[in-house]
Amino acid sequence: MILAAFSVFAEGVKTYKVTTVSGTVKFEKEPGVWKPVKKDMELAANTMVTTGLDSSFVVLDGSKRITIKASQEGQLDKLMNIVSGKKAGLTMGNGVAKTKTAAASTGTEKGAATASERASSAKAGLAFDEDE
Repeated sequence: MILAAFSVFAEGVKTYKVTTVSGTVKFEKEPGVWKPVKKDMELAANTMVTTGLDSSFVVLDGSKRITIKASQEGQLDKLMNIVSGKKAGLTMGNGVAKTKTAAASTGTEKGAATASERASSAKAGLAFDEDE
C-alpha cells in the first residue's frame, strides 16, 4: 500500500529533461547539498536550481526548449514560467512601490541595489589565479 501511494505521488510530479548545460549549473539534491546538473538528467518541476556567472542550461517542456540563463536561482518550474512569460503567480497591484532601506546606524536612507552594485557583489565572490 505504501508503494502504491509513493508511485502515485511520483507520477504526479512533472519532470523536465536537461538537453544542454553550459558553465556551472547545480541542483539541490537535499537541503544544503548541491550537485551538478548534467545533460540528459531529469529534474522535477519543484527542484531548486542555480546557475553561475556565464552559465545556462536548456530543458524540454514537451517540444518547447526553455533556456535558464546565468545568475539565476529558484524553483525550476517558477524560473521556466518567468522565462516563458507565464509570471508564475506574480500579480501587480496599483503600481510598483518605491523601496528604500534605512541604515539603522546612521539614520540615512539608501535606495534599492542597482544592477552594477549587484554585479560588483557577485564579482567580489570570484577568485582569480594570477601569474606573478
